[in-house]
Amino acid sequence: MIAEITGMDIANASMYDGASAAAEACWMCKDRKHSTIYVSGALDERILTVINTYSFGRGSEVVVIHAKDGVTDKDALAKALADDPAASCFLMQYPNFYGIVEDAEELCKITQDAGAKFIMYCHPLALGALKSPGEIGADIAVGEGQPLGLGLEFGGPYLGVLSTRQQYMRQIPGRLIGETVDTRGDRGFVLTIQAREQHIRREKASSNICSNEAWCALRAGIYLSTIGPAGYEKVAELCSSKAHYMADELE
Repeated sequence: MIAEITGMDIANASMYDGASAAAEACWMCKDRKHSTIYVSGALDERILTVINTYSFGRGSEVVVIHAKDGVTDKDALAKALADDPAASCFLMQYPNFYGIVEDAEELCKITQDAGAKFIMYCHPLALGALKSPGEIGADIAVGEGQPLGLGLEFGGPYLGVLSTRQQYMRQIPGRLIGETVDTRGDRGFVLTIQAREQHIRREKASSNICSNEAWCALRAGIYLSTIGPAGYEKVAELCSSKAHYMADELE
């Protein structure tokens, strides 16, 4: 379902929350020649804090491209990426922290033309109305899955989601579950791959994602399957229209 919503090839399990999913996505893009992480200044600062925490001690520099009039400064991004051969990725929020839907396609082109990977931190319900990261051309899509039927109970629970393209399968954290058939030919599921888990090659592990978010994922799965594609679009429409209604009333 997450792969379908984001327009990506594969989605993983398990991620703690949206912020750690964003940090793990940035780490996916690092290699020996590319280590600088670029993020939009219109990104929620709490997400940026987690990215900085993950990057500390890993030899990665985090650079913030300032926002101009509430959106990422495209010219500043293009110049920064052009001047930095070590640029690994650029991460934007969609819609951004100020509620603005930025020109993600243009930001994607700027990023990929510079040889870096493009990451989108998406609000899952907004994707019921907006173009998906897959349609835009993003390399990785992440987000917070709590809005998918998980009511907040004293600050949680949260559900990080991460999806990407097929070619990055072995860079993702967590687990990949594949569909197969058993010895009787009945439909079943299997743990297909664990690319970066610490219990595979513990001394070489680059990720420590090991929690089980299955209960939260099950809740989200029930919610999505219950409302269906039409309901998903309707929820996005209602969220947007009621937010505008509230803003008009407050003014």
